[in-house]
Amino acid sequence: QIATKVNAVSGFNATAQGYVVKIAKDDGSTFTAELDDGRSGSLARAFTDKVTSLSELPTLAPNGYVINVQGDPSTEIDDRWLKFTTNDGGSFGDGSWGETVKPDIKYKLDVDTMPIVLYRQANGVIFVGPADGATQTEGSETFTFPTWGERTAGDEETVPDPEFVGQRIRDHTLFRGRYVVCAGVSVTLSETDDAFNFFQDTSVALTETDPFSLRSSSELSSELLWLLPVDESMLVFSRYSQFQVKAVDTNVLTPTTGTILRLSSLESNPYVRPKLAGPQVLFATDEYGYTHYREYTFFDSTQRRIGLNLGGSNDVTLNAPKYIEGAVSHWDVGETVDTMVCVTPHDRTILYVYKYLWQSGGQGLSKGQASWSKWRLGCDVQWVRFMGSTLYLILTDANGTYICVLASDELELETEPQPHLDRLVFYPE
Repeated sequence: QIATKVNAVSGFNATAQGYVVKIAKDDGSTFTAELDDGRSGSLARAFTDKVTSLSELPTLAPNGYVINVQGDPSTEIDDRWLKFTTNDGGSFGDGSWGETVKPDIKYKLDVDTMPIVLYRQANGVIFVGPADGATQTEGSETFTFPTWGERTAGDEETVPDPEFVGQRIRDHTLFRGRYVVCAGVSVTLSETDDAFNFFQDTSVALTETDPFSLRSSSELSSELLWLLPVDESMLVFSRYSQFQVKAVDTNVLTPTTGTILRLSSLESNPYVRPKLAGPQVLFATDEYGYTHYREYTFFDSTQRRIGLNLGGSNDVTLNAPKYIEGAVSHWDVGETVDTMVCVTPHDRTILYVYKYLWQSGGQGLSKGQASWSKWRLGCDVQWVRFMGSTLYLILTDANGTYICVLASDELELETEPQPHLDRLVFYPE
């Protein structure tokens, strides 16, 4: 009877299904509906885009109908957005309500500003591209790229954007089953075992596997620059401070246990990444026009894990404070040969070498000796990188630019005879 009376009104149409009547305007525009059953809504009620309780929702509705369950009307933090799905896929019938995203809001990440994917499919076949779900083919090999997770529930308040949105992603890494990025003053961790999802799956509750962000704080606020997983925690470096991300009072890193703590306030070089060097971390600092290197230690002399030794940030250049002139532009650590090398733009013909030796005894593992030296190569060092025990360099002189290899005598090459050359060249050319 209600449907019949509504259909008699010009500009409106109604469809009755069981105990539910769907009313719409012919032009699809919005309108206000009010129903008085004479029993304070106990016999019948009407709603359009919002209700205050789940009990107000019928189990029979149009397929795809979206409703906002407000809960407390004075706040949006407990709002839930639900969409109706019919059991048989029909347009109107029995079904159930499930969480969905608020209509007409942004719910996707911009793939063109997110990190790209490099995937090695086979020997000599590497696929490169954004995580947009596209398929690429190279010869007989085919690869379908993954896609970034989307907001599938709630709104910007109940399921907020990842904190790197609108910021420049400065660094990224994998840590304890999560993909981690730093941008601005925040560290954002993805969903556990889902590196491409940074949105909560539900607006109802926060689970242990959900993504979360941690915001650093210090007297001098500065952009976070580098992430370095070490042991059971992760070091985070800004230009003026060093932080540690870890789980509080537990070994499980979750949105409720994760925390970021400031370790020290040392002005570090923002252009070079800190690196692991055995049981310690080395990072470069600027000291009045000269580069110093400091170290954090994670193990004591008996090889027991002690977390982070704050008494350190030990300056390994303390005995030669004006040795490395200028700010380091390239450097690397060869962990298998216990050697660090670095270059500064002040004089690119010099390769600075830090050699250290570990010794074990009754007191466990300790640094037995360490020394600094300069290698004058007679050409500009453009780039350095250890790969295993071998040091690769890109050098430039008057004749051009070359890739050179330096092999350690401690771990000699598996060839006979052993080469000991500054550069391998063709003869007689």
